[in-house]
Amino acid sequence: MDSGYALLFSWWLDKRLVNASNRGFAADIRKHLPFLFEQYGARILPNDQEPPPSFDFALVTILAGDLVLRFFRDRGTVTVRVSSTSAPDNSHELSTLLSVVDVGVERRHFSPLLDVAPVLRSHMGDLRQAFSVGRYGHVKEQLSEISQHDEVIRQQWEREINRRT
Repeated sequence: MDSGYALLFSWWLDKRLVNASNRGFAADIRKHLPFLFEQYGARILPNDQEPPPSFDFALVTILAGDLVLRFFRDRGTVTVRVSSTSAPDNSHELSTLLSVVDVGVERRHFSPLLDVAPVLRSHMGDLRQAFSVGRYGHVKEQLSEISQHDEVIRQQWEREINRRT
């Protein structure tokens, strides 16, 4: 069945589904985050990679000043990864980055896109500063420590799950 689908449909249908999902998500971003476009001259960039077709998954890449914002949506949860234009492949999750910058934002998941708006609106300057030459080395070091801690926790969970099965 899967090979029949691949032969007959996936070569053209999957791409259409991904593009439609991404376009719909981009429209939602424009609707709920208009300040990015009005105040920061944001523009939507083509994605450097397209996600596989999946229920409710979408990816939109936005250039807003000297920041690259990659918005991911999967089953209603929104993830935003932020990088500078000088190192677009070195991105960090929004709330983790802001928690390191110490502006009173705790690490969290965003459910609807509306949850992202107030955080981004009030912290665009902090994000730009986090990637500044004088500050990014320290920020990157702290993010690395968080990443290492998260990996230890993930491995502990994995061991516990494997022990129980």
